[in-house]
Amino acid sequence: AWGYNRYGQLGQGNTTTVYSPVQVKSADGSSYLTDIIEVSAGSNHNLALDKDGTVWSWGYGPQGQLGNRTTSNSSLPVKVIGVSDVVSIAAGYYSSFAVRKDGTVWAWGYNYAGQLGLGDGTNRTTAQQVLGGASGSQYLTDIVEVKAATWHTLALKANGTVYAWGNN
Repeated sequence: AWGYNRYGQLGQGNTTTVYSPVQVKSADGSSYLTDIIEVSAGSNHNLALDKDGTVWSWGYGPQGQLGNRTTSNSSLPVKVIGVSDVVSIAAGYYSSFAVRKDGTVWAWGYNYAGQLGLGDGTNRTTAQQVLGGASGSQYLTDIVEVKAATWHTLALKANGTVYAWGNN
């Protein structure tokens, strides 16, 4: 990671801006984050998917987008609470998403426009399962990919159907 680091989004344990790449540190700051198979960058926070299906986050956290039950920034990676067996991740502006191996979608963070897909506009500080269907009474299933924007989110179902939610 490199660039602006006011909120610790470079994962160095500090807020010093750097102008060339540096390796993201581990949660305790004594080694480096390894075994990562996917990364996603939000506005000032980042997500990393470990090959074991856990999700790590760091950077700006006031809307709960780090998923660790706080609304604090973290300059080192923290483990996202409430989700496992993840195969894909997506970071929105201040929101975060994970697709699990079972095809379910999980969301946390900023939800002002309903972009988390939870049927309301309340922010979340841990991963919550995304609802599906017009009534919101059942969960979204068979999802293979999620893309997150500022105010809305898209999900691709295995059969080629696309779902969208948030501000239209």
